[in-house]
Amino acid sequence: MENMLRPIIIFIILQNGYTAINLAELSLQPIYQQHFIEEPQNLTVIEGQSVTLKCKIENLGGKVQWSTDGFAMGYKLETIKSYCSKCAPRGNTNKGEFHLYVEDVELGRYNEFECQVSPDHSNAHQALRARATLNVIVPPSRVELIGTERRISMNAGTEKQLSCRASGAKPQAKIVWYHGNNKILDQEYSKQITNGHREGTWDTVNTLKFKATSADDGTPIRCVVEHPALNGKLMEKEIALTVFYPPGEPRIVGDTQQAFRQGDMINTTCISSGGNPPPYVSWFKDNIQLQYPHSKLENGSTVSHLYIRADQSLLTDVYNCKAWNKETSIALPSKNVKFNVTFSGDRVHIKGPDSGQIGSELTLHCSSEESNPPSVIKWTVDGIERHGTQEEVAVSEGGWRTTSVIKLRVDVNLSQMKVTCSAVNNLFKDLLQETKIIKILRPPEAPSISGLPSISLREGDNLTLSCISRHGSPLPMLKWFKQGEYIQSQSYSLVEESHSIAKLFLVVSRTDNDMQYSCEASNGEHFPTISQKTNFSVYFEPVDARLYLSMLSSAEGGPEVAHSTSGDRVQLNCQSSNSNPPAKITWFKNGKLVRGGAIDVKPGKYGGVKMSQVFKINEGNPITSEDNGSKFSCTASNPAINGNNVTKQYTLNVRYPPEFSLSSPGNYSVIEGDDITMSVEAKGNPAVRRFTWYTGLQPNKPLLADTLPNHFKIRGPTMEIRKTTRKDAGLYRFGAENDIGEKNKEIYLNVLYHPTIINLTSQIIADEGEKAVFNCIVDANPIS
Repeated sequence: MENMLRPIIIFIILQNGYTAINLAELSLQPIYQQHFIEEPQNLTVIEGQSVTLKCKIENLGGKVQWSTDGFAMGYKLETIKSYCSKCAPRGNTNKGEFHLYVEDVELGRYNEFECQVSPDHSNAHQALRARATLNVIVPPSRVELIGTERRISMNAGTEKQLSCRASGAKPQAKIVWYHGNNKILDQEYSKQITNGHREGTWDTVNTLKFKATSADDGTPIRCVVEHPALNGKLMEKEIALTVFYPPGEPRIVGDTQQAFRQGDMINTTCISSGGNPPPYVSWFKDNIQLQYPHSKLENGSTVSHLYIRADQSLLTDVYNCKAWNKETSIALPSKNVKFNVTFSGDRVHIKGPDSGQIGSELTLHCSSEESNPPSVIKWTVDGIERHGTQEEVAVSEGGWRTTSVIKLRVDVNLSQMKVTCSAVNNLFKDLLQETKIIKILRPPEAPSISGLPSISLREGDNLTLSCISRHGSPLPMLKWFKQGEYIQSQSYSLVEESHSIAKLFLVVSRTDNDMQYSCEASNGEHFPTISQKTNFSVYFEPVDARLYLSMLSSAEGGPEVAHSTSGDRVQLNCQSSNSNPPAKITWFKNGKLVRGGAIDVKPGKYGGVKMSQVFKINEGNPITSEDNGSKFSCTASNPAINGNNVTKQYTLNVRYPPEFSLSSPGNYSVIEGDDITMSVEAKGNPAVRRFTWYTGLQPNKPLLADTLPNHFKIRGPTMEIRKTTRKDAGLYRFGAENDIGEKNKEIYLNVLYHPTIINLTSQIIADEGEKAVFNCIVDANPIS
């Protein structure tokens, strides 16, 4: 029956155009319809995860396929992958399992799915559809601080806005602020939500208005993101917080009221609590900062230890400590402290005369160095106790100074008096004292000088002069003087109870010649100075000389000239430096001894004489080029000293115009056709700088290289003519020029050539008996 109805059903479809027939109405549906045992469910998935959508059918009659985002993906794996590269079928189809595995879920793509079951080929089973949506949640892509640094600094009591953004989340991310590990609940904040960069995502910005206190210092502020897609993963940004606040007022701890003995170590501490940055804690003395280090303790306090050795200055010094950082407008001071130090001076000092004459009254002062408490001063003179005044004076450096004055009359005929001053302090066992020896004065005898030479000294000789003065109390001080000026380098010594001696060690020089040396003896201001004087002669030689050229003049010489010109009358002047006795001048010309001219004598320094002598070149006659290069020398020597002579040399430089060598010929001969070279030797001073050739026909027109015939060639003083012709014969003029002038020389060139008949009478007709004259003209050089 079912098979019989199939054509009828098809016919009805064709006739009426229906797209589907309800088999149930025709009572043709199978007893068990295909149906879902397990339908795909809507799932919430974190982007990037993979899921399996379940689809299980019982009594399957049709075919199963999946669609995604409205597109049917087909039945085969290839077509499924072509539509959804991340999709793949899963499950046992024999058991009706047509699951779909979606890998790496992505927001906005492959998020809508449908499991579709088609009717069977006879439409006995109904089509089935089951939809499932993937709710893709996206964790924030990043968290970042906006306009906020990772490290911030604030002053206590100030506010600062801190902004944090969680970007690209779905659903919206939640931002929570923490201070350390505690949520910030008591501060004002605001939130702003905007669309994320990816479609379907959100950006969340949370701004915290944070007010800092000193307790917040060092505790970080955290921006923590909460989102279901994070799965407990921590996502945060931490802000390192530094809060600046002033330190506490500093305190000085330790016993500062006790008495310290000089030399003891004093150790006291200054402490200041809190403060950021950690404060500078420093000790001050009289408002001047001391260089003691400070350190921070674990409890946040800052301390500085003062280590000083007790001494006198602490009695007047005022100490305190101060604490400051950048949050304090002025340094916070502690209370002032002063230290009480006891000490004794190291010595006593006696002031008064070192000497005295019999019958005079002497006043002596004794003072102790500063002490605390004050000292008592006692006197003894030659072992006998004497009494003086006592006065205690407070000193600005701290402590007391005791002074005492005693007056003594010199009434004994002794050589000296011994006076002792002692300082006694009850707190210290050491006795401080100083002794002064006072000498009784007597005048010295007149000094005597020994060691003077019996002959004249030569410069460079060694000389020792001794000055001796006997007796006197004290023995006199001896001093040597030269021309009234004290001599530093001298030796002085004493022979006790006998005499004083001062020695002068000299290497005599010209400066000592006839100079006055004196020795003075003195033993104080109470007696007049006594002196003895002497002098001696010193021979010395000249150390320099000058030799120069001048025009002929008097014996003293004229102005120096640098050079001379032929025709000048010149002389050499030799001047010897200072000498005693006068120097002797010796002349040489070209190594031969010659006699000098007039001598001039002038007084020199240190009692010496300056000598000058002239030498007239060519005995005063004009100089010529022959004198150029002549070598002269003068030697200055001291006739009384066989020592070093001074020699100066001079080479005469005579300037003259060009001169032609006598060996240069004035006539040249050449055979026509041969080559000839004509050369002229010329010299001058300065050297010849230009050579010029002329012809006799044009004596004022120089021969130039670019106008010469090709067979002529000129190179300075040389003219070369190749393959000479008779036309080249004739007079030539050669010119040589330097800075002094120009000179010319005539040169004649004679060109020799073979005879040539110029004219010859070829025929004469004459009568018998007539005279017939034949002419023959011949050109030749020479004609012989």
